[in-house]
Amino acid sequence: MILSTHTEILPKKFGYEETVKLYAKTGFDAYDATFFDMKEPNFYFEENYREKALNLRKTADENNILCNQAHAPFPMHRDGDPSWDKKMLGYAEKSLEISSILGAKVCVVHPWNSWEAEENVEKIYLPLKETADKFHVKIGVENMWNRKDGRASAAACSSPDDFVKHMQLLPKDTFTACLDIGHAEMFEGFAAPDFIYALNERLGALHVHDNDRIHDLHYFPYMGTIDWEKICKALADIDYKGDFPLESDHTFLRYPENLIPELLPLLEKTGRTLISKIEGYKSK
Repeated sequence: MILSTHTEILPKKFGYEETVKLYAKTGFDAYDATFFDMKEPNFYFEENYREKALNLRKTADENNILCNQAHAPFPMHRDGDPSWDKKMLGYAEKSLEISSILGAKVCVVHPWNSWEAEENVEKIYLPLKETADKFHVKIGVENMWNRKDGRASAAACSSPDDFVKHMQLLPKDTFTACLDIGHAEMFEGFAAPDFIYALNERLGALHVHDNDRIHDLHYFPYMGTIDWEKICKALADIDYKGDFPLESDHTFLRYPENLIPELLPLLEKTGRTLISKIEGYKSK
C-alpha cells in the first residue's frame, strides 16, 4: 500500500520542490499534491504552468517519489455568484490536467456542502467527467461537514447513506469515493468504519488525519481521539485496495520550522504502522 502525505503547509515554508525532496528523503512513497492556492497567484496561474509541473515531476522522478493523489481548490460554489462557480470548474479542470502531468491517479473535488446529491452531480461532477477521462485521472468525491451549535452538522456526503447516494449517481470508471477520516469522525451516531463498510468497493482514496471528534484539526494519527484500530480493521474487511494518503500536516503549524524535519519521520512511521495493521487484519 502506497504511503503519501499532503502538501498544503510545507511548500509555503520550503517551496514545492524542496518539500518533495524532503518527503522522499524521509521515506514516503508519494506526495499528495495540493492545489488549494490556485486561488492566489502562483505557478498554476502562469502561462508556463505545464512546464513548471513537468519540472516538479522531474524532481520527483529524480528522487524516486510518486505523486499519487491531488486536491482541487474549493469551495466549488458561492450563492448568487455564477461567475465564481464557472471559475472554480475551470480551476478543477486545470487541477485534473496538472494531476495527469504529475502522475496522480486521483484528484479530489469537493461537493458543495449544502446541495443534495443530484445537484452536486449535475453542477459539479458530470461537467468535469470529459476532462477527467481525457487526462486519465479519477475524480475523488469527499465527505463534507457544516457546523451548528459547536458541532459538525449535515452536509454533502456527511452520512454513510448520503455518500453512497452520491456515488450511485456517478459512473465508476471516472469517480471514486475519497473518505476523509477526520470529517467522518466529527458526527454523533456514526463513525469512519460505518462509511467504510457502506462504500465498500467504491472507496478508492483516503484523507487520513486525527482530531478530537469535534474540530477538524488535521493532526497526526494517535494525537487525537479517533479509534484507529477499528478503522484499520474495517479497511481490511472490505479489502481496501487504494493508497494511504495522510492529510495530517496542520500538526506542523504547532512547531517551530527547524523541528519539522524531525517530525516527518514520526509521521512516516505512524503511516507505516497503520498500513501494517491493515495488512495484518487482511492476513487473519
